[in-house]
Amino acid sequence: MIVSMKKAKIVALKEEKEKLLLELQKSGLVMLIPTEEETILIDVSENDDVIERTEKSLSFLKKYQEKKDSFLARTEVSYDEFFNYDHKKMDLLLELENLEKEIALKEEENKALLEEIKFYEPWLKLEAKVEDLKSSRYTDLFVGYIGSKDEEKFLESLDALGSDYKLYGLDKEKRAIIYASYYLDKEEVDLLNKEFQFSEHKFEDNGFVRDIVKNKEKQIITNNLFIDEASKKLAKLTEDKEKLYVLSDQAATDKELKLAPRQYTLETVYLEGWVRSDKEDDLKKVLETSVSCYDLVLLDPEEGENPPTCNKNNKFVSPFQSVTNMYEVPNYKEVDPNPMMSIWFWFIFGMMMGDVGYGVVMLIGGILFLKLKKPKGMLKQIGKIITYSSIPTILFGVLYGSYFGFGWFEPVFVNPVKEPLTVLIFSFGVGLLHIVSGLVVKMYASFKAKDYWQAILDDFPWIVLLLGLGVFAIGLKIEGLSKIGLIMIAASASVITIFGGRRKKGFIRKITGGVTSLYGLVNHMSDVLSYSRLLALGLSTAIIAEVMNRLAGMVQGSIIGIIMSVFIYIIGHIFNIGMGLLSAYVHDSRLQYIEFFGKFYEGGGYEFRPLSVQLKHVDAIKYKEEKI
Repeated sequence: MIVSMKKAKIVALKEEKEKLLLELQKSGLVMLIPTEEETILIDVSENDDVIERTEKSLSFLKKYQEKKDSFLARTEVSYDEFFNYDHKKMDLLLELENLEKEIALKEEENKALLEEIKFYEPWLKLEAKVEDLKSSRYTDLFVGYIGSKDEEKFLESLDALGSDYKLYGLDKEKRAIIYASYYLDKEEVDLLNKEFQFSEHKFEDNGFVRDIVKNKEKQIITNNLFIDEASKKLAKLTEDKEKLYVLSDQAATDKELKLAPRQYTLETVYLEGWVRSDKEDDLKKVLETSVSCYDLVLLDPEEGENPPTCNKNNKFVSPFQSVTNMYEVPNYKEVDPNPMMSIWFWFIFGMMMGDVGYGVVMLIGGILFLKLKKPKGMLKQIGKIITYSSIPTILFGVLYGSYFGFGWFEPVFVNPVKEPLTVLIFSFGVGLLHIVSGLVVKMYASFKAKDYWQAILDDFPWIVLLLGLGVFAIGLKIEGLSKIGLIMIAASASVITIFGGRRKKGFIRKITGGVTSLYGLVNHMSDVLSYSRLLALGLSTAIIAEVMNRLAGMVQGSIIGIIMSVFIYIIGHIFNIGMGLLSAYVHDSRLQYIEFFGKFYEGGGYEFRPLSVQLKHVDAIKYKEEKI
């Protein structure tokens, strides 16, 4: 059900605003809303900076974590640790950032040194100091590179000029060369250099090339030693990464608190927000324990106001709310679709999976995941949906006689692989009932809105008509039922024809409007055809399981074959379960969104998100006993 909301207006002393807001945040009871008056702009750049820096450091720290976190690892902190600032956490962040910066600098320096070494490599056999490579009074000295493909012709030209030269190593496709020419030949040498694209080389250091390279290599070794030591420190600091988790969530929580809408007078602070009507007493207790003086007014939503939507359902229905919210949050004033939708989602999911073995795996895996990992948010809801849906999966596995794809026992109902037509007809029957249930919800919503004629003359006749079609179809095999079905069809069609156009003006329009209303039957029948996917998904799961079993059976001719078959069984069925779960979730959701919600659902709401503690990395806070 959708919980009714109250608008809370709170006034307290200005000096107690921080304690009041903090306690409201801890309680998670009130969704504060901005007032019409201008609010104070709050600078949260410091919070954003801390959040960004911690996220970056945590990502960087993963590279140095020697032991990966267990999938079941959880982070729980005490009340005092989370709500009391500890400068050591910031000191840890600064230390990490400094180490990250120093490592980055050393790595960049090493890259530059390697490039420089590569730059000097062709000249390693040079016996002179690089600073001595200069032209003299009567000779011009040239140090550089010539393309290896032009090397022979270039040397012939130098010989013709009487120049002296010495060749050194290759740099890619260029030959290192030093040559000297008579100063009076400068003009001819310049033309020669231009013709063969001689590129001059300039050394940036002094001394022998071999010594220069050796010094750079020593510097790389020194840098690597520093990086190794810094990496060991980082590996040690990974043990304290939970402090960064807390620091990040603390900054996010503080940011949420700073941005909480509030108004001030000279002596008071004024807050306005939505609170669940069943939490009024809890709110009063929070106010009584957090401030010395306050005034609280609780009002019903006024006409035209759009309160947030908060669902309150039992443990079975609650996880399925995430399916609805992925489509659109229900409108505050409409009927909660989740109680009806959850039953159908659960049932159809099991029908699509339809295997006893897979259901057992889903049940055990889901329970272990929820108990050990203790996920939160969407992951928790999906875990519960899979766990709950294991029951109809086992049920349909028995009905279909499927046990990990094996037919160990005769099917109680039918084997979908051998008799797909029977399953297809059954799927259409399920679809018909699913659509009818959507119309029932629509009829209930009409009664709730006090639109009684809509419920009686529009919604109810369509329910009877669709059920009549189903009864008529069954009556083709069971004598006597077909007549009852025809009576239901005729009676409901008559009501739709007579009253379907009653809202239109003019007698002719009313009559034609009633007749054209019957065209809606085509839409309903096309919706029923969509449920053929129940057969398709069930068949694909069953056939893939059977194929995996046959593949495993084909290699069981020896001990090695038996071992291989075990791997085929495990990998094959894990793959099939994974793909089956994904397909069932997607197609089941599609049937709810289009065929079911399309009959009555309005949507357009927004979730009730009270001022609360923001936990992204921390899984749970161990609150004090006095915490409400």
